[in-house]
Amino acid sequence: MKLKLVRIIATTLVLTSCHTQQNNSNKNDLDEINTFGKVKSIKGFIYENDEGIDSKKIHLHVGYNKFGYKKEVNWYDNLGNITYNQIYKYDSINNQIIMKRYQSDTLLKMKSITKLNSKGYKIQHTIYNPNGSAVKTRKFKYNDKGYEIEMEYIIHYSSGKEDYSKWINEYDSNGFLIKESAFKKDGTFNFEQTFKNDENGSVLEWTRYTHDGTIDFKIDKQYDNYGNEIKYHMHGGTIDDKDTYKYIYDSKNNWIEKQHYKEDKKTKVEIREIIYYE
Repeated sequence: MKLKLVRIIATTLVLTSCHTQQNNSNKNDLDEINTFGKVKSIKGFIYENDEGIDSKKIHLHVGYNKFGYKKEVNWYDNLGNITYNQIYKYDSINNQIIMKRYQSDTLLKMKSITKLNSKGYKIQHTIYNPNGSAVKTRKFKYNDKGYEIEMEYIIHYSSGKEDYSKWINEYDSNGFLIKESAFKKDGTFNFEQTFKNDENGSVLEWTRYTHDGTIDFKIDKQYDNYGNEIKYHMHGGTIDDKDTYKYIYDSKNNWIEKQHYKEDKKTKVEIREIIYYE
């Protein structure tokens, strides 16, 4: 059986972590994706089961600085052409302050600017369109331990109108997120999410409740000894989605191949080529 390359959703390979919740904990971008060592770059590929095509083309490339923070991300189409280029700018203590995304022809697609308080905590993050108009803004508040306890989310429309929502967070004694409550623009309750975590802060159980308190869905997860997800089960109502994952690791205990299965049938393979600083 051959494997067909399909377009990668960037978050699956190198851009996000398993749902670990501890705010302002000095984690860099590599920590957030559970990747070890002094990584210089990661190339990501993804293959899906299909007959007749057996090609390998880069779909994502992420470059990191020596402190473990992203400095550039390139996305590619199925022909190997760059579709987007994203670059990051940091302050003197590696807080991200500016991100710019360009289309393949270097045309600015969007920009984000992050404002920090005197403690280095992110207090505002705004995304702008190429014309410089704000599109989305998030504002953050923290408790005295530095945990994010409130987030305001604002959508800016070209008509001048704005849509608004608010998230309130609660944490356990370890600083791990255990509840998110969402509220509408008029202040009425919208929905709620609760989390049960392991000793590392990785989510074992994620439950979402509707505005009337009924369960919308639940997600159960299991992890291997390296902290990577090996089982995923989303269920509730008519939903019953199960996935399992197997990994091949390099000498740094970072996965370089992730195999996806449904009912013991391999459905997808993700490949990472990792280069380290010497």
